[in-house]
Amino acid sequence: MLTIKHIIVHHLHKEQHKSNTQLDLSNSLLTIDESSQRLVEELNNRYGTHNNSKVTYAKFGTGTVFPSAYHEFHANQNAEAFIKFTKETIVDLEKTISGVRLAKGGYVVFTQFENNQDFTGIYIIREKKGVLFKKDKDGSFKINDTFHIDFEKIAMGCRINNSVYNNSSNRYLSFIDSRKDEVSKFFNDWISTDNNTDNVTDTKALHRVLNKIDLPLDEHGNIAISREDLLNKAFHIIKDQSRTVDIAQLSHVLYNDPDHIARYVIDNNIEMSGMFKADSATLRKFSTIKVAADNIMLSFPLKALNELVTISEAHPDMITIRSEALANKIRNESLSSQQS
Repeated sequence: MLTIKHIIVHHLHKEQHKSNTQLDLSNSLLTIDESSQRLVEELNNRYGTHNNSKVTYAKFGTGTVFPSAYHEFHANQNAEAFIKFTKETIVDLEKTISGVRLAKGGYVVFTQFENNQDFTGIYIIREKKGVLFKKDKDGSFKINDTFHIDFEKIAMGCRINNSVYNNSSNRYLSFIDSRKDEVSKFFNDWISTDNNTDNVTDTKALHRVLNKIDLPLDEHGNIAISREDLLNKAFHIIKDQSRTVDIAQLSHVLYNDPDHIARYVIDNNIEMSGMFKADSATLRKFSTIKVAADNIMLSFPLKALNELVTISEAHPDMITIRSEALANKIRNESLSSQQS
């Protein structure tokens, strides 16, 4: 169950094609009740199965306000530190967005919550006709329960995994961006990502997923293809797309269900972008085994494992290769070496 720790809303007004901005800050946190619970759950659900192809992962860059302000908050994680973090960063967002004429403002929701792991979420809810949030006498925005928010229309959001932030090997930022254009680029610039898409990490993650995920079934509920054939099929699909990986498209071809792989990724808390460019060296492992040891090098198609190439379970130092053509080549090469 999702548990909210802190939530606050600030209003940053900016009209498209204009540079003027107006910032209206909340003075206190929202009350954690049914309304705020529903709001955060709906916002976090945008990271669910149907939007998985829009999720990208990253780490902080350096030299801007957001990473340092977040780092300070992460060290304390109390209500006072949370409010300070949101105010410092929203002021910086106002400076960033004023230089982007096509960008529009909105209500910026900051929240810290637990949902298996600890997260900080930041979401921009576009200004629409009607009142999304109302300011109370304490000078803070409250949720207007009578106004319906179309959460699928929220263009931008970022979720920071507080639980793995201090682990340098993890990409703790995950972005939802349905448009990925220059207008929404300001959001990433404000949060300050490293802008380096880690294709190697994503390709390795996909390789692990395809080695563990349930195999496709036929119409009778029987396993349709082997693990090796699944990996080989994925390899050729990705290769034919110039190494561009679209998880939803790949899932549709492999499972006749665009959300099958995404469900597995989400259910197992696997960090993998929904779209990326496959790393060529890692991609080869989908179809080829290439190893070297004791001055011997082997390279063969994955589908040959357990057919032409078998590893003895009884004798861990024994490998059997059944190939008359290969045996003849080795004999001929040996004879040629002896005669020279």
